[in-house]
Amino acid sequence: MHSDRFDHFVWVLLAALLAAIVAVVSVGDRVGARVAGIVPADGAQVGPFANIEVAFGQPMVAASLDGLLKLEPELPGATAWEMDTLRFTPQLPLVSGSSYQVRLLPGARSVAGRSVLRATSSSFTVRNSKVLYLSPANPPHEIFSMDVGADASAGVQLTRTNGAIYDYAVARDGGQVVYSAQNARTGVDLWLIARTGGTPRLLVGCEIDRCIAPEWAPDGRRIAYSRENAGVAPGAAPGAPRLWTVDAETGETAAFNQDMQVLGFDATWSPDGKRMAMTLSRDGNPELYVMDLESNALTRLTNNPAIDTEPRWTKDGKSLVFTSDRSGGPQIYRLNIATGDTKRLTFTGSFNARADISPNDRYLAMVHQAGANNYTIALQDLGNGVFSTLTDTPLDESPSFSPNSKMVVYATRKGSKGVLGIMSLDGRFKLRLPAVDGEVREPVWSPYLR
Repeated sequence: MHSDRFDHFVWVLLAALLAAIVAVVSVGDRVGARVAGIVPADGAQVGPFANIEVAFGQPMVAASLDGLLKLEPELPGATAWEMDTLRFTPQLPLVSGSSYQVRLLPGARSVAGRSVLRATSSSFTVRNSKVLYLSPANPPHEIFSMDVGADASAGVQLTRTNGAIYDYAVARDGGQVVYSAQNARTGVDLWLIARTGGTPRLLVGCEIDRCIAPEWAPDGRRIAYSRENAGVAPGAAPGAPRLWTVDAETGETAAFNQDMQVLGFDATWSPDGKRMAMTLSRDGNPELYVMDLESNALTRLTNNPAIDTEPRWTKDGKSLVFTSDRSGGPQIYRLNIATGDTKRLTFTGSFNARADISPNDRYLAMVHQAGANNYTIALQDLGNGVFSTLTDTPLDESPSFSPNSKMVVYATRKGSKGVLGIMSLDGRFKLRLPAVDGEVREPVWSPYLR
């Protein structure tokens, strides 16, 4: 009797579970595959170099997404599928001041067989991107900011130091700018200022020493810089540089190495902020080193009678790109940090230097000597080695990639005036932005408007 009641209970329970499963499957079929979100979000403001992304809540069949992502107004571009995200990269910049709508049409299928049942959309507007630069080209300098747009006619002055600016660096998030400026004692101090300008804050008072070449860590808090001791007599040239670091919040600063004989410059942080590459002169010859910042272990990377300098990390943190004259003139090389293997990258011309690596790790932009007193901006594809000259004007310098790796800004000349040049890597888009007073140098793409 009890057994019969128990059997009946089990069958009722199984029936209820089966009904629940059928209900879940039925609801799942009606709900379909889930779209987790669209970037840019609805109502967002973005820079001209934003990517369009649609994230899904489950693995999708990539082929089923073909032709379903729409951007209005239309722009040419490339679509790629990564993990559970569909990404569209516009070939040309989004038009500043314009509004766009992204729509994902229904029909995409998940690996589990469910379909996206309804359209999903997002509308956003485009603001101007910005480039920072020094002006005029020759000292005394100030830092300026300029909108990247066809109607740009003048820059906005961020600093007012009576022309005391020496150099500067923009934080990785673009929120702050650190700059070096000459003080009343002819030394050079470090200062902080917001990206929009305003009242600066003294970060490191260097008295009669020169604190220059600041470099932000990825965490936006630590800054490396080069400190040159004052000359042995008034008016004498400053001493050799040593590397120092400073906490941008507390102002606490210290020498990178306590050994006064260890000279260094060209500090650059690894993408994860755990290592620092630099040029050190421990035996009288500039060589590349890397330090593990947790263990303080210092590793020598190059050992060559030539001058090795200008180290730049690849974005995966596995290699350094640097400039060396070991072949007789400045050329670009790539060094594998784990193995020490070094490979020459550039072979066109007798001078290639000041390389910038694109954020996607695919391209190098550099200053290339195309003839006597003719310096242009060149591009090299790191995947296939193809070398091409981007510009055809003389005296071009300081290339800097846009955040989406599609554009390069550089300093150039138009007649007797110094201007900013912007060019897409495929040459389809080209723009010149006049400076506020006709002279510029050291342009940097500000990363905060991506």
